[in-house]
Amino acid sequence: MTIYTGSMTTPGISPGIFLGSTAKESWQRIFKSGPISANTDERSYSSIANSISENSTEQAVESNLYLICSDIEYVFGLASDEIFEDGLENNFSSNLELAIRKWSSPAVSIITNLINSGKVKGITISKALAILGYIEHAPSYYDRLWTLEKLLSSPSPRVRDGACLGLSFLDDPRAIPFIEKAIANERTVELRINLQQLTQQLENTRNVASGS
Repeated sequence: MTIYTGSMTTPGISPGIFLGSTAKESWQRIFKSGPISANTDERSYSSIANSISENSTEQAVESNLYLICSDIEYVFGLASDEIFEDGLENNFSSNLELAIRKWSSPAVSIITNLINSGKVKGITISKALAILGYIEHAPSYYDRLWTLEKLLSSPSPRVRDGACLGLSFLDDPRAIPFIEKAIANERTVELRINLQQLTQQLENTRNVASGS
């Protein structure tokens, strides 16, 4: 798979740009008052995330969407200060995993909207979408699968490549129809090759599962 290196002097995202702009219509009323500050200079991600119980109900999560958004913004803000290296853990990846485990589907939706906004740059896109694929978290599984499938049709080659990478980690043959459609529409030769290789990988996975 292609990993875009990007420019490490380019921030992954600037704090405060996303809050209040979610595409989820059911959340619009929550953001009517506009952006709030993530206040990232005064608090760590862990202290923010741990302020809500692990057993938070759906209603509690909805009532704290401001907090969830500021958490995600802070995590992506970390990307501006990090150098990503294959195989090495870093604050961005570990904290993004923590956010997904903590907030589940709402976190995946916010991450998706951030990526679709065009504000996430360079290798941060590939890293984030890879995390959506390789994290072991059953409650958000289908949201992550659906997100990666849909992002195969993104107008951004970088996002499409990241979605391909994420699906390779997820290794779910149910994505094959989406990948085949993406292959038919893909104009970038290298990405089309990656998608074809991914199709073969998932077909092999399906054959092993079926005992073929």
